Amino acid sequence: MKRYPSHRFAAFVSFVAVVVGGCIAGSSRNVNVADAPGQTPVQQAPVNVVASPFDRGKESYRVYSVILNHHWDKGNLVIRDRTDRGLFQNDEWLDNNVGKTYADAVGDFKKANDKETQIENRFDYNGKISLIDQQEFKTTIGGGDGWDAFRKNHLGASGIVTFSAVGFDREGNHALVNVSYLCANRCGNGSFYILEMKNGEWIISQDMGTWIS
Repeated sequence: MKRYPSHRFAAFVSFVAVVVGGCIAGSSRNVNVADAPGQTPVQQAPVNVVASPFDRGKESYRVYSVILNHHWDKGNLVIRDRTDRGLFQNDEWLDNNVGKTYADAVGDFKKANDKETQIENRFDYNGKISLIDQQEFKTTIGGGDGWDAFRKNHLGASGIVTFSAVGFDREGNHALVNVSYLCANRCGNGSFYILEMKNGEWIISQDMGTWIS
């Protein structure tokens, strides 16, 4: 039998111990206790979870729905299929009355309403909703028998709701929206609404009327 010098044998044993120990340690880091017989699976905590981005479209319709259910619960509503900032265009009033507290939301509101955007029937509303296009809207408010034709085409509806695009602050905790309601040639009103996110739900915190006819 070939003999090894004692010092070489000791070094070989140490080398084996290091290699085997490293393999055992390495494998133990990958062992899932749930894979072992008789063990109960353990819920693993997520690592480096990134929060979902703010969904402007989804939250806009949530804001719209809160206002609809607050003011026209279960009614038959007609809504324009395009956003419109509304008849009240006074930026100085908006800056002075809203911007001092909700500057981010006001800035975002102005930017969001630079142009019209499409409105879809994605509302969570207790009543019935119909959308009208720009042509029907103009025909209705244009005079003559426009409103009579409107009421024949939309039985039970008293008027037309128009939403602006929604402005949000950076954290997505506050929302600003303008809502107009027309019910005849000289019948209607408009308001700015400020909503606040509380416990995952939008709550109307301010209703600021801007015009009435």
